[in-house]
Amino acid sequence: MDKLDLNTLFDILEEMAKKEADGHITILRFTTGWKVAFSTPDFNSSNGMEQISKLKNYETIREAIKDLLIERIKLDDI
Repeated sequence: MDKLDLNTLFDILEEMAKKEADGHITILRFTTGWKVAFSTPDFNSSNGMEQISKLKNYETIREAIKDLLIERIKLDDI
């Protein structure tokens, strides 16, 4: 996966999201780094912020996507 360009990683991510989470992907950028997961945060309750805070920070979007493809992190499971 290290040799795949970002466009290819996004294509794989999109296909996996369709299978894993009805097409939903959350990608967030903070001053501390990137956070990604399948599904959508539950912002109708305080649960959404808790879900986001539990996600790992990544220095680059590339690292975040690669780990998501391997770990298959779903907000519903957090």
